[in-house]
Amino acid sequence: MTTPATFLTPVLTTLARGETSPTTLYATETILQLQSGTGALLPQPVGGANTFLLLLGAATLTPYAPTGPYEIVLVTARVGDTLTVTRGQGATTARDWPVGTVISNAVIAGSLPSSETQPTPAVFNVCAYGATGTGATDDGPAFRACAAAMLAAVQAGASAVTMYVPSGVYQCSVAPHPISASVNVICALPTNSSLIGDSDSIIRLAPNQPNQSWMISNYTIINYSGYSYTDTDFTVRNITFDGNAANQSGIDAQHGLIFVGCQNVRVMQCKFTNIYGSTAGSNGPHGTNGEGFMTDVKWSSGVSYSGCVAFTTGGASTSTGFSANGSTSVSYYGCSSYGHAHSMGFTNWKCAGVTYSGCFAGLVGVDGFHSEYGDGVVYQGCRSGGASSAIAGNPYTASQSLGNTQAGIHLYEAVAGVVAQCVSQGNGSYGLLVDSAQGPVTVTGGMFTNNSAYGIRLGDAASVTNTTISVRPVLTGNTSGAIWYNGALTVMAGANATPTPTVPATTVALTNPFPFDATVYLSGGTVTGVALDSVTTGTTSPGMYRVHAGGTITLTYSVAPTWVWFAS
Repeated sequence: MTTPATFLTPVLTTLARGETSPTTLYATETILQLQSGTGALLPQPVGGANTFLLLLGAATLTPYAPTGPYEIVLVTARVGDTLTVTRGQGATTARDWPVGTVISNAVIAGSLPSSETQPTPAVFNVCAYGATGTGATDDGPAFRACAAAMLAAVQAGASAVTMYVPSGVYQCSVAPHPISASVNVICALPTNSSLIGDSDSIIRLAPNQPNQSWMISNYTIINYSGYSYTDTDFTVRNITFDGNAANQSGIDAQHGLIFVGCQNVRVMQCKFTNIYGSTAGSNGPHGTNGEGFMTDVKWSSGVSYSGCVAFTTGGASTSTGFSANGSTSVSYYGCSSYGHAHSMGFTNWKCAGVTYSGCFAGLVGVDGFHSEYGDGVVYQGCRSGGASSAIAGNPYTASQSLGNTQAGIHLYEAVAGVVAQCVSQGNGSYGLLVDSAQGPVTVTGGMFTNNSAYGIRLGDAASVTNTTISVRPVLTGNTSGAIWYNGALTVMAGANATPTPTVPATTVALTNPFPFDATVYLSGGTVTGVALDSVTTGTTSPGMYRVHAGGTITLTYSVAPTWVWFAS
């Protein structure tokens, strides 16, 4: 008896060729070829273990009503994209299949013995419901019909469902959400569902779609249960969401991919472009909220975006790229957001546990990265602004400034935040702005250079108290200076000399007044003791001492020495 494999994600591909024919897999053949690179999505059978089943042919599949001819095969070996299979499994019959036949890891419930059944999703092809993918017809009704069939399958007992969007441009109108008529959507995805496309699958909003105010806005996609907070397990992959902003009129904002009150959301290799927004704030020209979002998660948890891009190809009517509101455990890996003339690249509001790793923001009208009231917001290895390089596929000319209009990274009223080894260059105000900090903010290394104001600004006393700067960041070339904090300027260029505090009275401890580690060079006087954080060092003047941010230095002397402080 073989041991079945476990699939972690839905698999959708097509037949590239048969065993002997470049156009057909014949019923007698046991070798089939998948599209290049898709074999890596499948398990690797070894010695009778880790075998698995694949479905060939069915354009639409529910646990009870498969549509069109189909065949189930057992995969016993895989080399790259080439599979060795046993044909006609689960009471199906081997037959000839043309190149381009859909292949998935969906299996019809009840068609196999229980020992062979896998918990894999039922697959629904939007083209089976009338979608053309030509960009010339309204495919919105087809998407809604497909989503309705998926919902019916879930309600009938399907554990997971997938909407498959083949290559093409699907221009779609919106209609009232099936359970919330105040919200207009292209379609509403049920719980435990996936939206999967090919690398060139585009869902485009039809021209002149209606305006909605914030929170009940015109979502391109919204999770089915809306505000009930019961939906879970969504995967979206290989889809471009095109808001068609140039062909919208008389509105304030529209939105792209939106999830509300969900758990376990995964968005991978998706693009978001040209989604309409008229302002960065609440007042659009037609009286409703003008801030739109290309993709947003609201009051959700366990969300991840990887390898996604939000961008604008022209015009000034654009929405913020990536947004999270009131959510927890949200991660962005290797995502980019650029060109949004009225808004921000990445933003979060009242979130906890948000991580940005290796992300880029540039050429946006406000801040590249913006956080408000964040608790545990981490920026790691991110870049904001800078200049473009001459690489293939770059939409900008070499050395073009990609600086954002305001701050590169902005933390407002942070409960806790980390900025680690980030690069923020060429922005219109600050490389990094921290203001009204409510808790610890740690800045570690990085580069905050060539900005039009300061490299780093700590905007008030609370931010100075709560911010620690270590592993000396590079702060050169900023027009107004290196660090501005609470009315004072700290110069860290050149020799890194800082304004020198007054030498305190003998035996009186002085707390490091700067929000970063400092090196103190002591000379002259008659000094008999130096203590750091109340621990005697055993050395005196002249000497060099490192005082950590928040640490103390105490001098014991009969004649006061002089000292100079440097940023460490």
